[in-house]
Amino acid sequence: MNKGIVFNLNFEEWRQIRKNLDQTLMSYRFQKENIVMIQKLFGEMTEYWRDLGENAPVDLSIWINRLFSDYIFLTATGMSCHFLTQEFNNQCSGAQKLSVQQEAIEFSTSITKQSQTHREAIQFFILAPEFVWRFALRGITNKYLENRVKFYQQLDSIIEKRLEQIANGNILKYDALDLMIQTEIDHQNTLGTESKLPNRSINVANIREALVTVINGSIETVPMRITSFTAMNNRSNTHADKIGNLVWKSGTQFIINSAAICHDPKLWHDPEKFNPERFLLNPSAKDTFFVFGLGPRTCPGKHIAIANIKVLVALLYRKYSLELLDKDLPIKQKFVLINNCKGAKVILQKI
Repeated sequence: MNKGIVFNLNFEEWRQIRKNLDQTLMSYRFQKENIVMIQKLFGEMTEYWRDLGENAPVDLSIWINRLFSDYIFLTATGMSCHFLTQEFNNQCSGAQKLSVQQEAIEFSTSITKQSQTHREAIQFFILAPEFVWRFALRGITNKYLENRVKFYQQLDSIIEKRLEQIANGNILKYDALDLMIQTEIDHQNTLGTESKLPNRSINVANIREALVTVINGSIETVPMRITSFTAMNNRSNTHADKIGNLVWKSGTQFIINSAAICHDPKLWHDPEKFNPERFLLNPSAKDTFFVFGLGPRTCPGKHIAIANIKVLVALLYRKYSLELLDKDLPIKQKFVLINNCKGAKVILQKI
């Protein structure tokens, strides 16, 4: 788990991967292309809704997940997985079904399953004591470790294939993978390596760890950023700290109860109530509302996620009025390590 940027305690390695991610995600061209991509995918989704019937119930939790899954893989790797098309085919009759290449279906099925299992593994290793995963549940541990190998091999093959294409004269694009490759090349050149693809000095592992962060940290979390998407955050101090009369030795693990802080009645009036105006009435509330984390390890995709959510909400409400199919039915949420919405059926009426 001491890899990537989420749990990495190797500061120098973490800093380089984080720098690569920041340079990629904060570039103007990348952010501009992302907004265009969201608009394009929203247009595709609304065409499917039209073909399914104007007043047919729509489960937004499913469709928004499919939209962002398509979006993440397109912007991360430049590859299309056709999740929206597959969802349309699942809901329509035989005559309406659209053709999707079997290779794309197999790729999207395998990599999403691997990504989901990888996220489950993170929950397992965080919540289960070491004795449990090392001895008592060794079979589950082996399953998660084997999945990680397959997941990493799949991502490595994507990266190696792209490196080969670039070496053969294929022009660099503006998806995250190509920009991370360019950032890694620039980094190696500053070290005097003179990287020219396909040079062995290109650190595929660094690119892969950044790609894992982009994929795992986005597919099911972007739509849920209206609230704390994790129940807790963990941090570790690199040096001994003294707080009050207590001394915490180096390497102490701290657990931050994000869910409790974001629902604390001492900090929030009616914390269970959906009230966006609370931020206008209490500007200082932003210091206790940290859905993207705080400090140097804050989510690197924070600004892109905020922009995407704003664009999607604007596109949705500009075109439709929404009404819950059953106003008395509470929205189902699954909250273990990641907060997920499971079921949000609405009736869409064109404006």
